[in-house]
Amino acid sequence: MSKHQDRSISYEKKFHRGRTNDTLEPFTDLYTIQRPLQLDKDPAFDWAVAMMNHSSTSSPETVSYPTPTQQRAERAAKCSPFRLQLFATLRSQSVALQELTDNTGIYNGFTRIPVGEMAAENELLWLLAVGLLRREVDGQGLTDSFRLTPLGRQLLEHWQASGTSELKPNLKDHLYNSLSRWLRLPGWLQS
Repeated sequence: MSKHQDRSISYEKKFHRGRTNDTLEPFTDLYTIQRPLQLDKDPAFDWAVAMMNHSSTSSPETVSYPTPTQQRAERAAKCSPFRLQLFATLRSQSVALQELTDNTGIYNGFTRIPVGEMAAENELLWLLAVGLLRREVDGQGLTDSFRLTPLGRQLLEHWQASGTSELKPNLKDHLYNSLSRWLRLPGWLQS
């Protein structure tokens, strides 16, 4: 018998000392809750072990997004002032807002034209709203850095597989993006 089992038996003896059989029943249920788990016979434990083994041996499953969501996100990326290089960088590391503004953005290869800080933030927030980006979080809370979401990763892989070197919107993309962006419901009306 192990030390732990020995302690639990002595606990049972101390706990039930001096009680009759009719008062023992309620305390037995309490004791069964406090006794050590037998993990090898617990179905929840078996499930957790199976999930850990599954996640460590298999590749992460991709999330499938509705086609309109993918199209809206792709249009938003095409119509933004950002280049494909930014999205490729965001896949592996976060990029701060200051790295995208003014001539720094052009020098880093992230923007096509010089973009002011407020305009860059508005564009990034739109890409966040359509699901391409997420804000980076540190121990203090939200930062001014961004990363790609799984949807953004899927679109980037699609663009790289198709050999797209630059995101070029057409008139239809600009029109649909403007309609999606400016005619959307306010946040408090969205569910």
